Amino acid sequence: MKKILLVLLTIISLMSSSVYGKPSIPISVSIEAQGNVIKGQPVDFLVTVSSRISTDKLQVNILLSENIMLKSGKLNWKGPVRSEYPVKIEFSAVLLKEEASIIAEAILEWSNDNRLVASTIYHYGKSGILNKFKPQSKQFYRDGRKIIEFPINVSKQ
Repeated sequence: MKKILLVLLTIISLMSSSVYGKPSIPISVSIEAQGNVIKGQPVDFLVTVSSRISTDKLQVNILLSENIMLKSGKLNWKGPVRSEYPVKIEFSAVLLKEEASIIAEAILEWSNDNRLVASTIYHYGKSGILNKFKPQSKQFYRDGRKIIEFPINVSKQ
């Protein structure tokens, strides 16, 4: 019986690692400039939120540092998200100084008042090089298995 269970667990483990790849969090947020970022010139940005959980309660908040001025578009959005259709929010902004940041945060709520929060930062520095900061995963081994943890915030209200 133990051999059968061990074989089944091994098969399941191999299938999940080969079919599904690396583990990932169920929600992701990205920010992309739709052109060259030049101080004093308007540039369009696209925030994309992808979720593997379908729900009618997604909230997206975009925060601009004091060195960026909103030219057009909205920085907040609420509505549904479906796992096969990412939410896309477009806005235009002007960089006022040589360094600025944009933070995009997505708050996903689903059954039993569960909440999942994901965010990302788009930073433009003096060098003109874009730096994206994404949560770093931690890897360790437990009971002979490789574990990958992603920093996420889950809260229940």
